[in-house]
Amino acid sequence: MDRFNTINSATKGSIASDADVEQRQQSHPAFEQHLASAREAGPICAHAAKYDVTEEDDRLIQAASAAALDEGPPPSKTTVEIYDRRLRKLAEGLKQYGQSIAGLEDDALLGYARKLLPLDKIIAPALSMVSRYRQPDGDAFPLSTHYRPSREDESLIREAAKARFGRPIGKNTAEGYASTLRKLAATLRPLSIAELNDDTLLGYAGKLFPNDKHLIVALNDLRDYRAIRQNILGGEGGSSRHSAVRSHAHAAGR
Repeated sequence: MDRFNTINSATKGSIASDADVEQRQQSHPAFEQHLASAREAGPICAHAAKYDVTEEDDRLIQAASAAALDEGPPPSKTTVEIYDRRLRKLAEGLKQYGQSIAGLEDDALLGYARKLLPLDKIIAPALSMVSRYRQPDGDAFPLSTHYRPSREDESLIREAAKARFGRPIGKNTAEGYASTLRKLAATLRPLSIAELNDDTLLGYAGKLFPNDKHLIVALNDLRDYRAIRQNILGGEGGSSRHSAVRSHAHAAGR
């Protein structure tokens, strides 16, 4: 499996028409409101003029940056400026392909980002800022993560972390597990943690991250959490077998 160059199929032929963009904007009243405010206020960052981006993307990036600043730290003003700059760099590259950030959905944007900025570790959280702005009520990715799992996986991971994986662990520990699971989920795409069984996930973890003992522990707790959730939902409960996940967790010094 090519871990870093897997581009979601949504990238191919994913050219949104002006009508599509207009329809998406109209579906979120706050979107137009922020764009109007951005037009009045002008660029958030002084570097804006250095990048050749479409007018649509210029307004969108301004609005997303302004919204992030309005929400207050995190992210800080400096971080927002960095995200703004990276988004404009991506938008400039997209323009050469006749594309725009405003005209592409999240998965397609991630695919283009991997292609145009393959070594850039900042572009993923920068795109998260746009995703949060466009879908303020949705399950946007945390701004602090560099990993972009599918929305289904992000929903599962976030739910498990919020419930502390059904175990007496602290919030910071749960968030650490969540970050490790996001790393695996992002690497597995287009496969999904939410759709793979526990033993298969353990196998992938061993192949992709053979030295990451924290990932084994995180998968162990995810397995326990899914079993608890299945019981609560009236299923048959978790797997009765204590697989290698548990033994690996002990070996990791839990």
